[in-house]
This record gives sequence, structure tokens and C-alpha cells, in this order.
Amino acid sequence: MFARNAELPLRRLMDTAPGPEPEWIRLARANNTRIVVTAGELAALNDALEELMAPYVVREPDCRPPKGREVRLLMYTLPECPGSADVATGTGTGTDTGIPE
Repeated sequence: MFARNAELPLRRLMDTAPGPEPEWIRLARANNTRIVVTAGELAALNDALEELMAPYVVREPDCRPPKGREVRLLMYTLPECPGSADVATGTGTGTDTGIPE
């Protein structure tokens, strides 16, 4: 999955073909957030996100809204290595949202 989708966001930004309407462009997001959780909390968070998305994933075509559009959601959960400098020092925490420059 990583190899297949790693360059998708950059390709989308660099695409010269007509893109989505401004309303859809404003809704695009990138998120790089570091959190500190236990393995159980991460499992619960992953389950909650899957549960939140499930109704949209399994929605039958005839139940989709007329102005609905396919949207790709890429989500990676990447546990840091124990003793990582960023985790140990608390540096690099926070959230970076929005379209990459």
C-alpha cells in the first residue's frame, strides 16, 4: 500500500489537468500528527476511525448523494521506535494540516 500510494498526493498536486472545483480543493487536507498512546489506545483509535468511515465505504451506489464524489482517504499509523529522539525529547509534536506547499 505504501509503495502504491506514496506519490499520489504529489502527483495530484502536480497534475496539470483541470482539478476539482474550489469548494473541493478547500476541503482537501494533509495531516501529520504525532500522538503518545498505549498499544490499546492506538487499537481503539484505529477501530473508531474505521467505524466512522464504514457507512461511507459500504454505502450502496443507489444510496449515494447526487452531488457525491469519490474521495481518497490515505491513513498510515506508524509507531515510532522506542527511544526515538523526537518522542524522548518531546520535539516535533503537534499537528500540520492543510495542503503541502
